[in-house]
Parts: sequence; structure tokens; C-alpha cells
Amino acid sequence: MQTSFEQFVQNPRAELDVDVTHDDHTVRMQVAGELDMATALRLLDALRTAATTDGTGSHATQGLVIDLTQLTFCDVCGRAALVQIHQTFRESGRTVSIRGASSQIRRMLTITGEQAILDPGSHLCPRSAVRPVGLR
Repeated sequence: MQTSFEQFVQNPRAELDVDVTHDDHTVRMQVAGELDMATALRLLDALRTAATTDGTGSHATQGLVIDLTQLTFCDVCGRAALVQIHQTFRESGRTVSIRGASSQIRRMLTITGEQAILDPGSHLCPRSAVRPVGLR
């Protein structure tokens, strides 16, 4: 029997679409909807499946491009999934590029000191936009 937490995390009605394509030895993921506690595992599962094959059944993935331009929401669980994906690919010597992050996602990553996971071409949140919590 599943706990209410497990039921929430595995909620199939949660809004996240991941469109995966393969280009040479690169997996391209277009992420749309909400990346949160209810959907982060779905993103990780889609990545595991996509990264183990190149679309033809062989293990050839050398790079990953994640496009977040259609992502409408991201909470700390979604942030953790993105950071985990980035670390896993980098530690295995593969390339990863996370592109199209909204200003809110860029700000969250800047506040947590994890903005380096974003593609260098992404415009990071300016330092002046970041204020310590509780100050006005």
C-alpha cells in the first residue's frame, strides 16, 4: 500500500511533458510544464531511459541538452533534479547544457550558488536582483 506521499509523487496528472530527441550522440530534452516534487522523478526517469540509448538501442550518449523555455514552474525538488543531472553527466565526462531557464529559475540557482549548471550563454540574474531573505 502506498503512503499519501508516494501517491502524490507518482501522480500521473501532474503537469510535466518531456520531449526527447536524439541528434548524433546528443540527447535533447524539451521540458514543459511544472518541475516539482510530483514530477522530478519523471524527468530523471526520462533522462535515464534516453541517456542509455541513442534512439537505436546503443549506448552512445555523449552529451545532453535540456531546454527549459517551456517550463512554467520549478520548486526545490525540480532544482535538485537539474543539479543531479548536471553532476551525473559531468562526473562521467559527458557534456551537459541547460538552456532557456526563466528569470525565476536563474534567480533560484543564483541564490543557492548553483548558477554554474546553466549554459554559459544563459543570462544570469544580476547580482543587484538578489536580496537576503528578510531584508526589504
